[in-house]
Amino acid sequence: MGAEAEARAALKEVVSGHGSGCVEALPCLDSLGMILTRNGRPEEGMGFLREAYEICGRHRGYDSGVTYTRLSNIGICELYQGLPREALARFREARKAWEGMARLEPDCLLNALDAQNMEALALAEDGRANEACVLLEDAVSSLVMVAPHAKSEEYLEMARENLRIALELVRRGGTAPAGWVAVPGGGEPDMGSYHCSWQNPGTGHDDPAREMCDAGDFAGAEAKALEALALLPGQGAPGRDRVLPLLDSLGRTLVKAGRNADAFPYLEEAVFVSTRLLGHDHKLTLARRVNMGMAMVMSGRSDVGLSLLEEAAEAIGERLGREDSRTLAARTAVGIALVKCRRHDRAVEVFRDILAVAERLGSDDGAMVGAARANLRRAEEFLGGLGYPRAASRTAAGPPAWRAGRWGPLSGNAAQVI
Repeated sequence: MGAEAEARAALKEVVSGHGSGCVEALPCLDSLGMILTRNGRPEEGMGFLREAYEICGRHRGYDSGVTYTRLSNIGICELYQGLPREALARFREARKAWEGMARLEPDCLLNALDAQNMEALALAEDGRANEACVLLEDAVSSLVMVAPHAKSEEYLEMARENLRIALELVRRGGTAPAGWVAVPGGGEPDMGSYHCSWQNPGTGHDDPAREMCDAGDFAGAEAKALEALALLPGQGAPGRDRVLPLLDSLGRTLVKAGRNADAFPYLEEAVFVSTRLLGHDHKLTLARRVNMGMAMVMSGRSDVGLSLLEEAAEAIGERLGREDSRTLAARTAVGIALVKCRRHDRAVEVFRDILAVAERLGSDDGAMVGAARANLRRAEEFLGGLGYPRAASRTAAGPPAWRAGRWGPLSGNAAQVI
């Protein structure tokens, strides 16, 4: 009996014993959907994968990890059907959810990086290899920072291979090869594993949503700040200046939630209001300019964001001194922007200088030293060639097949599956 026949027989037996739509059927549905997809029948496989997703969502919650993994499985099936844009939306949703879970449970970071890898593959399949390279570079360097164990090493190997393929595509100016094979057993930001602190513009005590944001309830914090904002006069009206703490609050909340593009309008208005009230080079205005610059960098406007950050960091250094912690934080933001702009050589110089200054400051800044050292190591790894293809790996035969992540639930035990 073949694998497909075995899976169908197992599914029939489970349904006859427990009824249609039972959670006990999930492993069979996952398996059958995967088999059909890999065997060239993704449209048929999609029916089983969608059923697994709906059953898991109803019984385990649509915001649970096992459900998001099954959402990614649907995305993989869509890639096989030649629907990269639909798949991209699935992977982005899954990645955002896993990143949120990783704030409370660090083990979820690998799931987030797995979804990030799949997001990159969807971009490459959609002819956006440059964007795929950015995500894969970040995935490689993030995986290097993860505490080593068998699974992370496997994911790292996969991400490096995919990065080599994507860079080759960029070099050739071509699009992703048709018919790549997703390999079960393989392995946004985002620049998440670089250490860069949110600048404090000094209005935290006036933030009505601060406690909710710090507790990780970003949706609640956003709603509360927006509610307070709606009670204030519109732009240009008397009393509008009271908006500053709320703009800081919304920017901070959305950035922490990974929604840099959504945060930018609030951060931009905060800079405008702060400049009018306090002056262009006031230390709190400068802090807001750093936050706005980082949001620009993280939402895809890296070159413009880098210019803003360099200007703000220089002004902060002149005002507060080269060794002030706020100067070092602003220069760290510059280093991260340089990485996003793929200027790793300059980023290494910046991070090396930050580390030297932080070490001179002594034990009181031990956390800063650790962050500076980690940032420097990560940038040096890229500068030294980590994740980049050597010339010998570029063969006339073209890039090898993409490496895609595990079919989530199938790699877990039964308790994790259902």
